[in-house]
Amino acid sequence: MVFLAPRALEDSVRPRRLADVVARPLNFTVRRAFCLGLSMLKPPSLELRAKIATALCRGIGAVVFLGGILCLVVALLMPHDRIGPLVGGLIMLVLGVAFLTAKPITAEHLAARMDDL
Repeated sequence: MVFLAPRALEDSVRPRRLADVVARPLNFTVRRAFCLGLSMLKPPSLELRAKIATALCRGIGAVVFLGGILCLVVALLMPHDRIGPLVGGLIMLVLGVAFLTAKPITAEHLAARMDDL
């Protein structure tokens, strides 16, 4: 006579692991040394931020100015319907010159703007 244990219900049985699979729990903790390293980084000084902002302004101005020249060249080479590229090119030229000739941004100006926030 063979006595078998009663079978478990399907919803109460845990799924089996595949052979040779190692499962480790995910670790989402942040190490303290990493946090300390980030806190030691100082933000750039206002002088450096002003130089970066001025350089970005000049770079944007140069790109817009060159785009305006390109629009004007395309407008002159088109056989018809020149008004759109011509007006767009002129607007881009004016904006490019405005960005290029703007006075440099100073650290005092940035400090005043940050106080307003």
